[in-house]
Amino acid sequence: MGKPVALIRILISWHTDDIDREQYNLELSINRAKSIYNWLINNGIESGRLEFTGFGKSRPLFKDIDKKFRALNRRVEVKVIDNISLKRQVDEGD
Repeated sequence: MGKPVALIRILISWHTDDIDREQYNLELSINRAKSIYNWLINNGIESGRLEFTGFGKSRPLFKDIDKKFRALNRRVEVKVIDNISLKRQVDEGD
C-alpha cells in the first residue's frame, strides 16, 4: 500500500544591500533568484513547484549600519508557500 505524496511549492527571493542604484539592485536580485530557480529545475525540481522574485534593497534586515550589517542584507530566502497533500499514492513496492 502506498502513502500520500506531499508536495511543497517554494518562493526563492533575493535581497541586496543599499549600495548602488535601486533599479540596478532590483535587476540584480531578480537575476540571482532566477539563476537559483533555473538550477533547481535543471536538477529535477518541477517548475510548477517554484517561484522567484527579487526585492533589491527594499527589504533590509538592517538599515544604514556598517559594512558588516550591509553584508547581512545580501541574502537569499527560501519560503514554503504551499504544502499540498495529493490524493495519488506512491507505490512502495508492496
